[in-house]
Amino acid sequence: MYNECCFCDKGDSESGRFSENRKIGLPCEDSIIYEDDNIFITPDIAPLVVGHFLIITKTHYSSFASVDDKTYKSLERAKNYLKNTVFTDEKLLFFEHGAVTEHSAGACIDHAHIHAMPLNEDIDIDDLINKFGFISSDKIRATRESLALCAVNKKPYIFYDTNDNGQWYYPVDALPKQFFRRIIAFHFSKAYAWGKQCKRADSKECFMKTLDLARKNNKGKQLHELGEDNVVSNIIYKVFPYLQETRDDATVIESHGSCQLVVSTDPCPEPVVTYFDIANKYYHYGRMSVLINYSDLAAMGAKPVGILLSTVMENDMLEGDYLQFQIGVKEACGDWGGELLNGNVKDGNSFSVNGTSIGVIENGSSPLKRKGAQANDVICTVGDLGMFWLAVLKLKENSIMLSQLDEYTKSFIANPSPKIKEGLILSRFNFVTACMDSSDGIVGCLYELAELNNLSMQIYDNELRPNQLLEKFCSKNDYDHRNLMLSWGGWELIFTCRPDKIDMLRKVFHENSCDFNVIGQVIPKESNAVTLIKDDKKYFIQDFSSKRFSKNSYFSHGLEAYIEQLKCTHILPVK
Repeated sequence: MYNECCFCDKGDSESGRFSENRKIGLPCEDSIIYEDDNIFITPDIAPLVVGHFLIITKTHYSSFASVDDKTYKSLERAKNYLKNTVFTDEKLLFFEHGAVTEHSAGACIDHAHIHAMPLNEDIDIDDLINKFGFISSDKIRATRESLALCAVNKKPYIFYDTNDNGQWYYPVDALPKQFFRRIIAFHFSKAYAWGKQCKRADSKECFMKTLDLARKNNKGKQLHELGEDNVVSNIIYKVFPYLQETRDDATVIESHGSCQLVVSTDPCPEPVVTYFDIANKYYHYGRMSVLINYSDLAAMGAKPVGILLSTVMENDMLEGDYLQFQIGVKEACGDWGGELLNGNVKDGNSFSVNGTSIGVIENGSSPLKRKGAQANDVICTVGDLGMFWLAVLKLKENSIMLSQLDEYTKSFIANPSPKIKEGLILSRFNFVTACMDSSDGIVGCLYELAELNNLSMQIYDNELRPNQLLEKFCSKNDYDHRNLMLSWGGWELIFTCRPDKIDMLRKVFHENSCDFNVIGQVIPKESNAVTLIKDDKKYFIQDFSSKRFSKNSYFSHGLEAYIEQLKCTHILPVK
């Protein structure tokens, strides 16, 4: 069936995807108005009305009853896209010839596809289906599970879905080809034969009007299709191009007396520690709300003055929980400086926090920026890389309580801290050429710095030395310590520095009871932005940081999705 299918992408313009479009001179790939990894939407080449689209699977399935869960979810997103983007007010009809077995249910093409079109007038779909006497079965409510049974039992079906009447299907046996198309055409008093219709000039004109309709109403891809980097570059930087020069998370407001004022803002995702300490959920939320904002100040070498917080709370949130949140905020400010300056509260459907932090660059210091790294600079980190993930994985792998962790390991998940003292030290020296905090991961920082400075980043495996506790855990549990060390969670700083000044900087750090580690070197731009050197061999490091609007984003998909990413990422070849 795959070899005969004109919906399958076989790399063959004569028989594969869009081959029918090519034969009659219609747009091909350019006619796709929406797609993801599993499906795409394109106008029907013989449309019944303006706005007649097909939702087609990229993988060859006989019907949507047979698809996997990811593809079925993609179908639902595609239908919502048509409802909410292309057609905002119209009633829509979705229908499918469910060809569970070959050439059944009135299907001409045994590849899963659903028709979608606007209904500008009321149509009794059930009356229309039953009018011609081909179907004797009763209709059944269509769900993911009930349709899947059709595939299991090899029972063809016809399916329909309308905005106002839900989703239904009829089990069927033999039906005339294009049955559903024909009954809709009958309602509109049209003679209809798909093979002839698509070649007619008026049909081609209807196709182009359908495509124009989608383009006119199309507001672009959904954000999960773009990913974080494209959301920023294609939208924010398009409207505000001057922001692209630095890409810093905070901004410096020119001189404020003898100091420079730094302002940053960030929403707070649910802290990972709440997975393991639900009783103190809102306390951790309070500390994290300050941490996530203060870390941006630290990355610019700013001393915190304070923070403003806006919280949205459910109506049934308990008084004690919100008090717990405020105590977490107060203790964080007590530990790291500044105070709660003010804010706002609102009611809503779920708890969320947005913060705006304010800091100062003291006289005699300079703001740390992301742009400024040069070839031959050394790459340094502040903080114990990988220890956050040691805490998380110990809790999960051993199914233990947070209180059962040793105090040192527990501190990295229960009480992480922004590297403010270290940032203040770095801002004193003009030989620190670039700096950022690793809120999304060390590897993500390396990619960001490489792109912004038009250079490459080279990490030395023998310098990526894990803590003994981390090394012991990884050796016993089949985790690569490199993945854990280059990931996020520890709120480390990563900075570049002139190599001849490293000894001086280390001396100042030691005098202030803190330290940093050299892990690599900035090199002229290569084809690979970030690489690892081990035993004189070079290995490409993919960016496995937690990107927003991506399939492994912790913010959208939770902890398990990202842990799976850590397991599946291999910097070195698998033996």
